[in-house]
Amino acid sequence: MAPVPSRARAPARVCLSAGTGPHGPLQLVQLVRLMTSPAPHSMARKAALAACMLALAAGAVAQLSCTPSSMELQYVMPQGCEDPIAKCLTSMHIDLSGSCSIKITSLQSHGSHTPAMWASDPALMAQTNYVECPAEGAEIAAEAGCEDKLEAVRRAIIKGLASFVYGLDEYGEFNYEIEVPDLDFFPGKLIVKRINALNLVYAITTTDVVPADLVQDDDITPIYEVPDCAALGHNNPLYDARPLCLGNLDAHGPCPDNSYGECRGGEACQGGEHARPRGHMATWRDGPRWCACHRRSCAAEPHGLRPLLCPSAGVMVLEDGTVNAYNHKVKAFKVCAWCPGGTAGDGYGCTTCEAGQYSVVGGYCEDCPPGTSSNAGSSVCLPCPAGSYSDTPGAMECTQCPEDTYSWIPGATACLRCTNGLLEACFGGAGGCAALPADQTPLSSQATHVVAVSSVTGVDGACRLTHANPDNEIKALTKCSSWGDTLQLAFTVYGDCSIQISPISDPSCSDTTDTSTYEYGAIQQRAYFYQDPASFGSYKISSLLATGNGVINWLCVRRSLMLSISAAAGSDLTTSWFAATIDAKEGQTNYLIRDKPGQWTQRSAPPP
Repeated sequence: MAPVPSRARAPARVCLSAGTGPHGPLQLVQLVRLMTSPAPHSMARKAALAACMLALAAGAVAQLSCTPSSMELQYVMPQGCEDPIAKCLTSMHIDLSGSCSIKITSLQSHGSHTPAMWASDPALMAQTNYVECPAEGAEIAAEAGCEDKLEAVRRAIIKGLASFVYGLDEYGEFNYEIEVPDLDFFPGKLIVKRINALNLVYAITTTDVVPADLVQDDDITPIYEVPDCAALGHNNPLYDARPLCLGNLDAHGPCPDNSYGECRGGEACQGGEHARPRGHMATWRDGPRWCACHRRSCAAEPHGLRPLLCPSAGVMVLEDGTVNAYNHKVKAFKVCAWCPGGTAGDGYGCTTCEAGQYSVVGGYCEDCPPGTSSNAGSSVCLPCPAGSYSDTPGAMECTQCPEDTYSWIPGATACLRCTNGLLEACFGGAGGCAALPADQTPLSSQATHVVAVSSVTGVDGACRLTHANPDNEIKALTKCSSWGDTLQLAFTVYGDCSIQISPISDPSCSDTTDTSTYEYGAIQQRAYFYQDPASFGSYKISSLLATGNGVINWLCVRRSLMLSISAAAGSDLTTSWFAATIDAKEGQTNYLIRDKPGQWTQRSAPPP
């Protein structure tokens, strides 16, 4: 069922949420998910969650007050994860205001891209639409209806992470929620829990958050920075970040490939020495933090604020147990973090990938595959737009199709020409297609093929794309009575390799003058030939997703009923219909469109 405008849905929201403030309404279903999550929770936290649910249901209001503070976190594990949160927040700053609202800012990853196309069967549709990671998220208010401030602040951070990539609407509701059921704060690190996906591990490198506002998972211990390399360990290698932490004897050296560490902040070493050497971030414990500058100690700000910059010669580390001029024992280590998508490095910093390349978080720069191109510093390779193609790896830009050749589906590896209903692939006017005559008369022409429909089945035995679901309806299936029996379809292939699919042979729907139920034009469907990027020389047929001006319903939702046709055994074809959209809210709420879970990960592992 298609969603109605948010105002019309407000009465339904009353029983699900309460609270005030900017982006304040809390979905009680999220609280239920927290309480029923398999992740361990203390009894105190479960009791707090139950109290919050009761308070919210009763409409209770409490004025919350926090100490203004902040923390900075660096993404450390798993390496190469494609999760949108990891891509858009490889390094982040979280501000906590005096009214307990939070705001998340991306320190490095804004400008990366993450998928923004949702389909009921993603395997049938190449990802061709992306959104740019934002620089900052919305300000999220801690729930005024919850009297447990610790839990309210925690849930505000959860909502900030879950909404960061795709944002909130004007009523504070998710456009598309990236499900984050819980956060686990441990000594020096944060684990962001995910559903049907890899959890995300962050190192806490700077914080001055007070225990009255936020504590670790034991509900007692304050949040603090990474105390030592052992704190980043885990028994599951996917979540073990100790390789990114260099101890005292190695802290002067490079970070692992495709990661970085650096002294951050704007303070100066004693004597006025300033520098920002990429590849170095030093943290000293046992008293105030120190930056060893040419073996000279430089006074830092009080504990919890940013460390000092080191001079261009890099971090010079004193051995454990030595005493500096201020009589503090020095215990040095360096925490490295993965390079954000679109960059890579040798351990001394992250350099943008060249045009025609891309990289994932913590990965090497790789050439873009055929059918795509990229600008310098890209985290993804964008598909070639319609009317263009690329047939070699590492394309900096796509090539326009030659005269009388065509590409309709984004991501083309070749332009096509159809002659008498048969297609041929053209690469730059050579290597497949005949050259046009001197007068440039087109060689393309149309023809019609007829296919018989042998059977119609749904994934679970029943097709849901029927009249009962008008926003995702196969109108020909509704009007024609002989599907899977005697129905035939005419495939008219035009010279530009577009295809008009029309039911014939069935009196209930083949009369072009019959306007009952649907006009004949409404039961036809347009599709297009394209070369399958995954199999050179193999071709498929697909429809186009309505975008831009392709408004197809009264809500202006950019949604389409898609079809995909591929070769089966012998001369058989397999046709699949599915719903797809580039509207984030539609992808979240429409059960026929919402993606299968876990689409953003390439590996699976037990949760930490």
